[in-house]
Amino acid sequence: MIMKYINLKIVGSVFPVLCLLTFSATVIPSVPSRQYHSDSQFVQDYSVKYLSDKSNGRLIRVASDRNGYIQILSSTGLLRLKDGQLLFPGIIVGDFQDKQTSEKKVAAIGVYQDQFVYADDKAVFSNGWAGKLYSRHSLPKAFIIAGGKDFSFLVSDGKKIILLSNSVTLWEGEIPGDDIKDIRFDKVQNCYWIQGNSTLYTFSPEVRELVTVWKSDNLTCFGITGE
Repeated sequence: MIMKYINLKIVGSVFPVLCLLTFSATVIPSVPSRQYHSDSQFVQDYSVKYLSDKSNGRLIRVASDRNGYIQILSSTGLLRLKDGQLLFPGIIVGDFQDKQTSEKKVAAIGVYQDQFVYADDKAVFSNGWAGKLYSRHSLPKAFIIAGGKDFSFLVSDGKKIILLSNSVTLWEGEIPGDDIKDIRFDKVQNCYWIQGNSTLYTFSPEVRELVTVWKSDNLTCFGITGE
């Protein structure tokens, strides 16, 4: 409320007049802005179960190529996944879709440049690159392979190790008193990591020597990150 005095002149006389001026204002309470939740897309992880029966034998290794095709190496040969959806289990069956691999006694499987690579008792080979990869080795019982640079491979039968390139053995060695369980190639450091019973080793294809890196009684598996 505001008060103000006003003087009015009437016929030469001045009469003081008190005027009460009233101003009213409506106070509108501030309404908080409405909050909205913006939905955004996200990836929902889920799993699909695949059942294996005794006819598949012992499952050894799983690999996936650039097309997302999954193959499983077992004691009975190559297997693949069939059917299977969320909440509906699929099954594991023999993989006979490719004649070249289904007729061979594949003992090792890996992925090199996003293509499946295999090894039997004679060679490292692949259906990729128009079938040009066929590198003979000297380990009849080889069951571990890992691809390095320029189509070179480290191959092992669990005891011996050979560095192979285009059917030529570049290096050969072994780890005394230990069994070789797995081999993986580290692209960043340009070296192979080798898992023994309780020890991790590295092997440089340039220096060509084995180096003990880590020991643990509970070592079961390992992987390479940062690739």
